Amino acid sequence: MQKNSLFNVIISDTTCVTSLSKIGKLYLLKELYGKVFITNEIFDEYKKEHEENLPDWIEIKEVKDKNKLFEINKELHLGESSAIALALENKNSLLIVDDGKARLYATDQGLTITGTIGVIKSAVEKGIIESKEKANEIFKELKNKGNFRMSKEFYEKIKYPINNIENNHKIVNQNKITLKNDKSLTYIVNSELELQKTTQPEKIAVWKKIFIDLPKYVCEKLIEVRKEIKNKNKNNEKGKGR
Repeated sequence: MQKNSLFNVIISDTTCVTSLSKIGKLYLLKELYGKVFITNEIFDEYKKEHEENLPDWIEIKEVKDKNKLFEINKELHLGESSAIALALENKNSLLIVDDGKARLYATDQGLTITGTIGVIKSAVEKGIIESKEKANEIFKELKNKGNFRMSKEFYEKIKYPINNIENNHKIVNQNKITLKNDKSLTYIVNSELELQKTTQPEKIAVWKKIFIDLPKYVCEKLIEVRKEIKNKNKNNEKGKGR
């Protein structure tokens, strides 16, 4: 478990806790921050969608300044208002909030913020999520199962760009490699090496061989594709002449 040393207190709004819980990724908060605080108001919102209790590393903390809470609540929803009020009461806090209006209000108050997407990307940077491909799968889960409001345009903007090499079939096997559809080279190789419980020197040897053989392999495949296209065009021409 990693702990963020930059902030004294981590406070989450309802959306992050609820969305990550729905897709079974709530543990990311624990791995990143160790302990996360929510308010009574946020806990009430959470219980409307979840029967199970929150884990013990998510603690409920009451907002002391009720007048400030009511003041913020005139402009924002109650859960967001309570999260911001609590963050204002705790110096050097990080606020996890997703709503655009609430984020703007929080930054205007001088608070440091992130969001659910920021949490996932931080988990990638710290190695908690093992790959960018896996992160993209989590983004898709958030959209489809986590009830996280996300347009297609926003999804395309936040997801990691992955370079795919297509139209091959096998994975790494005895230092020989071909590539599988819709998977990046790094992801496939490392996944297979992990499954085979390969030692570090063996991994290095495999990668060295890949870097030597891959250019030749790609050129051969390009020549094959070019021949296939040429033959296809010839067949089309013959068909037109009948």
